[in-house]
Amino acid sequence: MREQAARAVEMSAARGAAGEAASLDIDVVDIDHYFRSQSDRPVHAVDDVSLQIPQGQFVALVGPSGCGKTTLLNMIAGLVEPSSGRIMVGGTPIKGSRPEFGYVFARDTLLPWRTVRQNVEFVLAMSGVDRRERAGIANDWLKRVGLQDFGDAYRYQLSQGMRQRVAIARTLATRPRLILMDEPFAALDAQTRLILQNEFIRLWEETGATVVFVTHDLTEAILMSDRVVLMTRRPGRIKIDKLIDLPRPRNLEADRFTPEFRLSYDQLSDALREELDRL
Repeated sequence: MREQAARAVEMSAARGAAGEAASLDIDVVDIDHYFRSQSDRPVHAVDDVSLQIPQGQFVALVGPSGCGKTTLLNMIAGLVEPSSGRIMVGGTPIKGSRPEFGYVFARDTLLPWRTVRQNVEFVLAMSGVDRRERAGIANDWLKRVGLQDFGDAYRYQLSQGMRQRVAIARTLATRPRLILMDEPFAALDAQTRLILQNEFIRLWEETGATVVFVTHDLTEAILMSDRVVLMTRRPGRIKIDKLIDLPRPRNLEADRFTPEFRLSYDQLSDALREELDRL
């Protein structure tokens, strides 16, 4: 299954290479979505969701398990077509994946038959980067994530944290204008998680890319994002849409002890608890 998923990533990148750049203001308008269950009864996953995300903003989606966070993320990515409503990027409807979108999954999805460097170079190739420039760009990004000595290693030779570093380098190396992240740090131990959170924030703050970030961790959402969108239990609706009053650049260790963090956490935690109590 992992090899099939990695093959799918490879094919998706190849298909997306021919896309065109566009403004990445995101408009999610009146989205409803249903899934078919094993009993053929439709499951109402997302209900009447509208959301506007300006280019360059870091938005975190949080909510109970099964509330439609990842479904909404995949609709923005063009991987799932909504049952009704529309999603626009720069005024253009989303139809399929696009080369200016980067997606970081909960698991790394590295191509196991390629080395670390080749994984990064492959995505650069699919983005149209000249062959003569790929190795230099790949080496630069591996250095940025602390893996300059592992360019010739294969996936099985890396820890989970190192694999996620490669996944982040592979995504950011193409300078995507929209970065979609589905719990990318959830499988990591606490120490590695904090290191990678800080590393990603530092790298992202240099890019100006838009980020849509799915997480179950409310603390992570507040500390990393400009804005937290909290969804209700299924069918997922927007319960709270809150701007986070923490200055950048962020210090994820120190910021959690500020009054601004505590105020946001208390408000969002109370609202999330209400939804969890209804499960």
